[in-house]
Amino acid sequence: MPTVTPGDKILVSGANGYIAIWVVRRFLEKGYAVRGTVWSADKGKYLEEYFKSYSDKFEIVVVQDITKEGAFDEMLLHTQRLRSTWMLRPWMNSINLP
Repeated sequence: MPTVTPGDKILVSGANGYIAIWVVRRFLEKGYAVRGTVWSADKGKYLEEYFKSYSDKFEIVVVQDITKEGAFDEMLLHTQRLRSTWMLRPWMNSINLP
C-alpha cells in the first residue's frame, strides 16, 4: 500500500461523530486534505463552521444512505486513504496518526 503524505486527501466517514471530529482535526493539523462524510447537510454545516480555518483543505460530502450500492464510489476516486471512525476504539489516543 502506498504511503500517504501531507497534502494527500483522506476520507473520514461519519465525520460529525465525536471521535471523527478529532481525527479530522488531527489530519488537518498535519497538512492533509480531508473529505468528510455526513448523513445530512445540516450535520455538515456545523463541521464547515468548526473547520472554517481549513476551508481550502476540508470538504463535506452528504451520503444519505450508506447501504445504497455505490454510495461511496465517486468520493473514493480521488482519495488516497479511508479512515472509518466507527472502527476506532477509545484507546485511539495511543495511535499515532500520520
